[in-house]
Amino acid sequence: FKQKTAYEIKECDWSSDVCSSDLFPDFIAFQYGESCDCSHDCGYINGVEVKSNGYLSKEEKEKCKWYLDNRIFNKILIAKKSKKRGEIEYVGFKY
Repeated sequence: FKQKTAYEIKECDWSSDVCSSDLFPDFIAFQYGESCDCSHDCGYINGVEVKSNGYLSKEEKEKCKWYLDNRIFNKILIAKKSKKRGEIEYVGFKY
C-alpha cells in the first residue's frame, strides 16, 4: 500500500456533495498489482478510517456508503485497536 493522509489530497479532489473540511476518510491507500479483466496494471483505491473503538458515527456510515455507491473507493477499511497490545486490526466496512 501507498498511503496519503486526507490532508495531502487537494480540496478540489473531493466531491461537493461531501464537505472537504470533514477530511474523511483519514487515509487513502492505493493497492497495486491486483488482477482484473483488462490489460492495464490495475489497482484499487481504498479508504481507511481510524477509530480506536472500531465504531463509526451515523454520518460516517452514510459517507462510507456514498463513497462506495459512487465508486470513489473500492473498499473502506476501519482501523481499530487490536486485542493484542500494539497491533492494529483492519475491518472492512459493510452496510
